[in-house]
Amino acid sequence: MPERLDDPWYDANHQVRRVRSNGEIKWKGDFVFISEALIDELVGITELETGDHIVRFCDLDIGLIDRTGMFRRFAPPRVGLSQPAKQKTSKLSGISPV
Repeated sequence: MPERLDDPWYDANHQVRRVRSNGEIKWKGDFVFISEALIDELVGITELETGDHIVRFCDLDIGLIDRTGMFRRFAPPRVGLSQPAKQKTSKLSGISPV
């Protein structure tokens, strides 16, 4: 096994940032927390038509940096960290809408 895998490769339309030891990247003059799980890894960032930016690790879209500079991850919140909003169930089927 190699000590370290090669860094991921991103298309030319991506800006590339290395995640710092505190889980942040430097983005447009500010620091944005991405994830401690990606410390020392490269992430690719590409702009959407809306002005928001998708953050990718390898070929996985992990979140969005909005126009205010706030990062929102795409994964659902972890159990115990916050209470999810209650979903309404369908009266006909009794299952939650997706």
